[in-house]
Formats: sequence, structure tokens, C-alpha cells
Amino acid sequence: MSQWTDEQLTELLRDSFAEREARADPETARRIARDTEPVRRSPWPVAVAAAAAATILVLVGISALGSGEKSVRPHRPPPSSPAVLPVPPGANRAEAAGVAARIFERAPVPPDARKQTEPPSPKLRKRGAYINDVDPSLSRTGFWIVPMSYVDLVQWYADHTPANPDETTVSGSSRPEPDAVMYWEAGKGRAAYTQPAIIVEYARLGPGRTALRLDVTLAARDDRTAETLVPVEQLESVTITPHTVAGGQHPPPPVKVTDPTQLRALGDAFNRAPGAASRSLPGACGSPTGDYLEYAVRFRWPGHTLEATTGSPLCRIGRDLILDGTTLPQKLGMDARLDDLLDTVARSR
Repeated sequence: MSQWTDEQLTELLRDSFAEREARADPETARRIARDTEPVRRSPWPVAVAAAAAATILVLVGISALGSGEKSVRPHRPPPSSPAVLPVPPGANRAEAAGVAARIFERAPVPPDARKQTEPPSPKLRKRGAYINDVDPSLSRTGFWIVPMSYVDLVQWYADHTPANPDETTVSGSSRPEPDAVMYWEAGKGRAAYTQPAIIVEYARLGPGRTALRLDVTLAARDDRTAETLVPVEQLESVTITPHTVAGGQHPPPPVKVTDPTQLRALGDAFNRAPGAASRSLPGACGSPTGDYLEYAVRFRWPGHTLEATTGSPLCRIGRDLILDGTTLPQKLGMDARLDDLLDTVARSR
């Protein structure tokens, strides 16, 4: 366990409770805030300051759990959870569909373009790009024939949109290719959906005619259905299992949490974590350094367990959720608050 002086602990507790008093036990928060005095001996490392808010919830009541655990019980429907669903089931998807429709309706198309019911060129039958996380079932697609050359079409989009015309060229050339793809992001992602994008794909039909395909893409974030939540007030224990990413390193042993205050903190953080996108496309994987750890977590309450695996956070892939030995169709998204708590518990032995 990290060795902190009394002055360091006082500093951590004061700053942490000032930021997160509403999520900590009210009586404990008020007592510590009343009893502590400011101590300013030296500047703290950034990593310590960032971990302070999570540390206060997990400093006590942690005991080691051996690696041997009993097998999970046969699957049974979970009891009614007192936790409140972050959103009603299906609400995220409905919101994402509405956003896609509005963006598509307003998407810019050159003047005199004629709408088509079928792709006017075989080259446009398959989408040429996926941007961010995409659920194809929510994509909006349209086809047009534009009365201008493909060079003029590229220039029109460069003049009227954030599209980058350089995406349509090949190395060593400044002239657009006869068929290519441009795109731009059409707004910010939200809690209900990932960042929308508009994708423009074109193909030359003749000297003054170009086929155009336009897609609006995004993905709904999975709704947290009742079976993906834990009944916070019924939790008996939470087991956190660290996993190393770099080869050749041994992870710390699992940690079993039974303290009621810490169980509430961990259960609340877990229930508030977002679901993963409906279809997550892998991004660039990071390269872990030092003692980087990933964590699996298992919640236990009478008759049931719910486990979240590590997933692949370096590649932005969600965690599998396993209820009483059965993998659920929903996945858990990456969440900094939950990860901070898990990391602090695992390192505070």
C-alpha cells in the first residue's frame, strides 16, 4: 500500500471531499471537512491529485481475495433492482434515429442535383467510409446525379462544407480522383449517441455528370437495461481483478470489498457508466507503458453475480457483461470515474 504522511492524507481528504461531498457519505463528509485544517507543504504530483477524489471512497475496509473462486450459479432472472435506469430502454436509439434524420434532411447537396432511388453508379453501392462508431441500421443514405464534373463537385463541397478536398487525391497529385470519398463530422456526440458524420462519395458518369452518394452515420449508445445494473443496497461484495497489459508482469492479487460505503460508491459508479456503442469500430490501440493495468469487476448480491470483463480500453472496445454465468447482449462502455475507483482500490493494498 502507498505510504502517505498525515499531512498528505489530510490534503487528499480535504480536496476530495470539497469536490465530491455530494457522492460521499454526508455525515462522514461533514465531519472530515470540519475536523481537517489546510496543510500546504509542497505541490502534489498531478497523478496523485487526479486520484484524490476517488481515493476517499476506498481507503478502508479492503481485504485480499484469493484467486480461487467458486463457479457462478445457474442463470436465474435477477431480482428487481432499486437502481433507476439512466434512460428508458430504447430511448437512446430513438434519439439517435431522430438526430440522423434531421442531419440528413439538412445535408448540403449541389444545386440542380436530381434525387435517385437506386445508386446511379455501381461504385456507390457500398459505403466507402466509416467514421467513428457506426450502427448501419441507423444510417441515412441518399443518391443523386449532379450536373457538374467531379472536379467541380469536389470544389463545391470544399467551398460549402468542412469537407477536406485533399482526401480525394492520391499522393503526388493535386487533382481529385474520378471516384473518391470525403467526410466531415456533423456535431458532437452525446450521452445517447456517438459523434455523427456526413460522408460524401462520388463517381464520374461523364464530362459534366457525377453520381453522388451521401450518408449520415452514427451509433446509439446501448441503453442500460435492468439486467445490466446492480442493486446497490443489496450488494454483499465486489471483487476487483487487475490484469497487466505489458507482457512479463504479474498483476496485483484480486481485491474483495465488503465495506458498505465502498460498495455503494462502486455500485453507483458502475450503474452510472454508459453502455458501449451499438457497434464499436476499433480505433487505434494505444501502447501501454509502465504498470498500466486493466480491471475486471464482479458484483455479488443474494443469489446473483454480475461481472464486467476488462474489454479492450486501449482499442475503445466495451466490456462484456456476464450475469450468473450468461453473457448479456449489452456491453459496458469505458468510464473514467469507474476506472479511477477500480484502480485506486487495486493499488491501495
